[in-house]
Amino acid sequence: MKDNFMHGFGIFTWPNGEKYESQLTNDKFNGKGKFFWTNGKYYEGDFKDSKRTGNRVYVYTNGDKYTG
Repeated sequence: MKDNFMHGFGIFTWPNGEKYESQLTNDKFNGKGKFFWTNGKYYEGDFKDSKRTGNRVYVYTNGDKYTG
């Protein structure tokens, strides 16, 4: 925590089981990170102000992978 905001590396887990792992800056996802959905799909890539941006990889539950 910094000035009452989540700040630094951490793991954020929602009550439904979805999870984000990486850097937080002023309560927003920033930098390289991973987001995991409860169905097994996940995103790995860049975040800026909590939005997915830049190069990324999506891995789907059936094993398909999108890179771009």
